[in-house]
Amino acid sequence: MSNQDTKVTDLSTEQQKAIIDTKNAIAEKEQVNILLGRIEAFNFISELTMVGSVKMLAELKESKQYVGLTYFDNENNCRTVGTWDDFCKHKLNSSKSTVDERIINLQQLGETFYESSQKIGLGVKDLRKLRQLPEPQQLAVINSEEVDLGDKTAVKELIEDLVIQHNNEKTELTKQVKEANHTVKAARDISSEKQQELDVLKEQEHMRQFKQAPWQRN
Repeated sequence: MSNQDTKVTDLSTEQQKAIIDTKNAIAEKEQVNILLGRIEAFNFISELTMVGSVKMLAELKESKQYVGLTYFDNENNCRTVGTWDDFCKHKLNSSKSTVDERIINLQQLGETFYESSQKIGLGVKDLRKLRQLPEPQQLAVINSEEVDLGDKTAVKELIEDLVIQHNNEKTELTKQVKEANHTVKAARDISSEKQQELDVLKEQEHMRQFKQAPWQRN
């Protein structure tokens, strides 16, 4: 047995665990740095059009492995990343909202469509409109022939048409709800009036019976 093995054996369980945890932490940070190296090798916004890069960033956000990374501020002071906002701003040179929107697009619209949308050249606003549509209408775009053909103009027009259709349906539904509420209110008002009339009649009948009571005739 080597001297090094003897030293490791002599360590307590807690010390051995601490060494392993430290090595794992270093390994995780190395993976993060590898990711950053890949991203920094290209223009960041262009790199975010690639499914692989966005997936890695989504995993990084979920695991929070970015916490503890260092960066240099404008005065060349070494700082530590503490939040996702810090990471996006200082390590990716981008806003948190930009990165998050790319991640949301990938997760909600699917990897295949996300990659196709970037090849076609759909913009952030187009994908945001698509995400706001009901799922059946989203699928109508995602599985459309226009996407398969890579026709950017046709895809944008399809999204716009579905947005208009959805807005019209919402307007009509709102109108129907208002009409239904108005009908219910009118019915309640009529019912309330009828109840008031019945109450008056009951009161009148009660007074009539009171006046006709035998003790009143004495």
